[in-house]
Amino acid sequence: MKSLFQLVLTILLFIGFMPINSAGAEEYLETEEYSEDFQTTISVPIYEDNNVLVFEEDTENSEDEKNETFAAAKEVAKVNFGVDKTNLISYQVVMNKGYKFKSFSGALVTTDLTSGLSQGRKQLSGKSGSVQIAQLNGHTFRSTLTGTVTTTTGYGSNLAGASIMWIYKK
Repeated sequence: MKSLFQLVLTILLFIGFMPINSAGAEEYLETEEYSEDFQTTISVPIYEDNNVLVFEEDTENSEDEKNETFAAAKEVAKVNFGVDKTNLISYQVVMNKGYKFKSFSGALVTTDLTSGLSQGRKQLSGKSGSVQIAQLNGHTFRSTLTGTVTTTTGYGSNLAGASIMWIYKK
């Protein structure tokens, strides 16, 4: 009994420390047909790899020293992520002008916060997709999408964990 209590407490603490939305998440969707009947949605920007360093010469110091600065990252795409009235969770990658889609690979983790039970972890790939979860009236759910978008030129970045939370009502 004590170990069951510890397990439930650990799960609840883990869920409690998860972020609700990624930084920069916006409350809109790009396409009209995608946004029909959604009760909760976010759109997360994906940037070029911003870990690339640009070196600038420092004229005041010796010739061997250089200053490190991060390159300005350009937005490559947006990942629209939402749930509709039937508890169908969908995602869609929308590329910005000048970039062509190559791949998206990710995972969707959903938890029923009312019961504390997991709805599973689903592997995702492709430009769009959806996952149906249980339709439990009055239950609160949290779903987190992670993954990587890659362009045909190799640009892309990780989606570090965009989360949505909602209450399912019939």
